[in-house]
This record gives sequence, structure tokens and C-alpha cells, in this order.
Amino acid sequence: MKLLEIIELTKKFGGFCALSKVSFSVESGELLGLVGPNGAGKTTLFNIVTGLYKADEGKVFFKEQDITGLKFHQHGVRGIIRTFQLTRIFSSLTVQENIEIGCHLQQKGGIKRTLLGCSREERAQLEENVKGILTFTGLMNKKKMISKHLAFGEQRVLELAIALGANPILLLLDEPVAGMNPSETKRFMDLVHQIRGRETTLVIIDHDMPAIMNNCSKVIVMDHGEKIAEGKPSEIVENRTVIESYLGKGYRRA
Repeated sequence: MKLLEIIELTKKFGGFCALSKVSFSVESGELLGLVGPNGAGKTTLFNIVTGLYKADEGKVFFKEQDITGLKFHQHGVRGIIRTFQLTRIFSSLTVQENIEIGCHLQQKGGIKRTLLGCSREERAQLEENVKGILTFTGLMNKKKMISKHLAFGEQRVLELAIALGANPILLLLDEPVAGMNPSETKRFMDLVHQIRGRETTLVIIDHDMPAIMNNCSKVIVMDHGEKIAEGKPSEIVENRTVIESYLGKGYRRA
């Protein structure tokens, strides 16, 4: 079943065309990789899908409903959640407090009530949700730590944990393993597979080609605002256009 369908999205910034009639779909339960050189339009596409930008042309459908032009928070309550290239955590708060804030979309009254005025029952449910996320992400033993003191890889895991607090149906990750060492990357991608196993659909932008090619079920390649290829990783690494524009002739899949 198509969970997300993007139809001929176009976005211009003055005379610069960031996206030009980009179309593709994401199946429910899929782990899709979105790759391409810097400036290819990948993050712009995420920004349109999540309501941060408005498209000049084209449509976005989620669960067969037209969500084109909805605002950012309207996407969130529908289960479309994203992370950003730069780590966004509340650095002066504890790990546990960060995740509590991430759970606000699931609480009546939103973030203000989550932090200041939950009923006893709501607070108990919140604490249960946070405990589950801490356990799932391996952050339980760091729950009282101030977030800025976490190692870089752990901060990225915390950002993912905050996103999980919103109970995503579709999770969009923008360069989640950038700057990680190989062991951190492996841990993160293992966690991504576990999230997928919980019936969450994921789309990942990253330049770490082994992480994308060895983990994603389908890969879309963009360049200069256009989609230039789509297929299984084994097909993408043999695509001459992709090799010439992005991977380079010496690329070999691990």
C-alpha cells in the first residue's frame, strides 16, 4: 500500500529550481534511501513533505489524503515526523525530559500540559511511554544525564528517541549518521531496523553510501533537483547515470 505519494513536486527560490517535477511513492513498511550530491534537493523535498516549505507545483498524498500545503504541526498529528541535519535536542535538559517533550503530540493539550498540568492518569501513561522509549533506544542508563554531555552518537540516538515519542507512522531522517564512526553508525542502523519492525515507515537522507546501500530496500537518487534513478540498491550501483553523477567509477557495494 502506498503510504506517501509525491507527484511532480516543483520548488523554485528566485531563479534557482531546487526541485523539478519530482515524483515517487513510499510503500507502507518500507525503508527508503534518498541520496544525491549536496544541492540535489533532498532536504527541500523533506521540507515540503513536512510543511516547512510550500511547493510551487505538485501534490503530496499521505494515506491517500491530499496534505499539500498543510502546516508543519498538522503533519505531526497525522504521524509524519522528521529529524534534521543538525542535531536538535534540548541541551540543558536531561535525556528523560527531552523524550517527555517529544511525547507531547500524544498528550491532550500538547507540550504545555505535558510539562505543567497532566492528570495523574496522563502522567502515568507518559512515564510508561518514556520508559519504553528509553529502554528501546538503550538510553535508560543515561536518563538523568544532561543531554549536552552525551557523546555525539548518543545525541543522535536521543534525537531519534524524541521523534519516537511522537509515535510516527512515517519517519523522515535527514543525514542521521553524518559524523558518526562506524560502530555508532551500525548501532544507529540496527535501531532503524528495529523501528521498521514496529511497523514504522522510514525515509533516510544520507551521504554514507554503505549505510544506505546495505540497509535500504529501495533507493532514489536525485541530482540538480531532479530524480535521476530509482530502484533496489543492487540496481542503483550499476546505473551508469548514477555512477557518473554521484557514486564515482570506483564505487563498490560492501
